[in-house]
Amino acid sequence: MGGVRGDRVVRAGRRALARPAGLLDHQARIKAKMHGTDFARREKEKDAAGATAPPPTQFARLITEATAHENLCQIYLGWNLNLAPHHYSGAWA
Repeated sequence: MGGVRGDRVVRAGRRALARPAGLLDHQARIKAKMHGTDFARREKEKDAAGATAPPPTQFARLITEATAHENLCQIYLGWNLNLAPHHYSGAWA
C-alpha cells in the first residue's frame, strides 16, 4: 500500500498505538492523586525526604482544580467551536 491512502493507514495505526500509552499516563496520574503525590510530582514540591501533601491540603487543591472554570468548561459541548457539531448556526442559546 502506498501513496496517500497508505499514509492515512500508517497515521491511523500510530494513533491507535498511542492510545494505550495515554491511558497508562492517566492511570499513573490517578494513582498519584490517590496517594497525595500528584501536586508534588507535577510541581516538584517534594522535600528531601519525599514527603507527600497532607490529606487536607491535597483535598483542597483537588477541589479547587476540579471547580476551576478552565477545567469545567471542557465538559460542555461548544467550549471549543472546533469540536462542536456543524449544525450550529452560530446563535448560542
